[in-house]
Amino acid sequence: MESKDLLYNFRDKIEKKRRRKNIIISLIVILFLFTGFNVWNNKKVDIKSYDVQNINIPTSFNGYKILQISDVFSKDFGKNNKTILEIVDIKNPDIVVLTGNIISKDKDFKNYLLNLKNNIKQPIYYVLGDEEMSLDEKEKKDFIGFLEENNIYLLNGKRLALMSGGENIYLYGAKQALEDYSYNFKDSDSRPRVENSGFKNEAEDFNIMISHNPDYARVYADENYDLILSGLKTGGIIRLPGLGGLAKAKNVNNLDYQAGRYWVEDSLLIVSKGLSSNRYKRVFNRPEIVEINLYGRAEVDNGKK
Repeated sequence: MESKDLLYNFRDKIEKKRRRKNIIISLIVILFLFTGFNVWNNKKVDIKSYDVQNINIPTSFNGYKILQISDVFSKDFGKNNKTILEIVDIKNPDIVVLTGNIISKDKDFKNYLLNLKNNIKQPIYYVLGDEEMSLDEKEKKDFIGFLEENNIYLLNGKRLALMSGGENIYLYGAKQALEDYSYNFKDSDSRPRVENSGFKNEAEDFNIMISHNPDYARVYADENYDLILSGLKTGGIIRLPGLGGLAKAKNVNNLDYQAGRYWVEDSLLIVSKGLSSNRYKRVFNRPEIVEINLYGRAEVDNGKK
């Protein structure tokens, strides 16, 4: 009887070891497949397209296309950014807007931006993100000078009229400073930048605010900005169906306005998930470029859009 019990116990131990081994092997395989999928997924680029209808868009801007690139941190997609440049070429926008954190301060930004500029025929408009703002004063001066020399239009604190068929829409660049990313509304220096845009605009015009940080959307909504384009939140880094983004970077205060389109009063806010996985390892969060198509008065009046 004892020998049978010993044999049973021996077989039971062997079976438990076998099951434990199978579980470990299965977990290793799942981890390997998950890692492989995530690496592959983060090398792909989605194109997220939005049609924007507004009665203030002049008829000559019907079908006007804006391509938004955000939060790249000098990452290449394919050799010499072939993937991004092919998307720009295929989509053939009227303008390209770079909504911040395009460069990494730890890498050579000149060659990276020159490659984009030399291969994109459309006008390029740039708004600084917190990465560019964190350059030291000498580096920042060099960076801004480089943009000017290469006809990459720095929009921070500026207003620009875009013209088509003798009609205009207006592009604005946020005046935020690096200190404003702490969201210290009580700070006397930050308050003028975070409580108003610093611009005057007309309610009957179509006004676009380019702001790397989307958290000031309500400020812009109160000031007649019809469309706000932002980035920063990278989609919440880790995304799950039905839950959205689950994690935030250290420079992000919250996960509000993390990706997609939002109505803030009568203003439309579009937030790009951005492109980079250099700083934060994205999970189920494929990089994206945003395409915005404008439709003006005739299309809206006729009910076509």
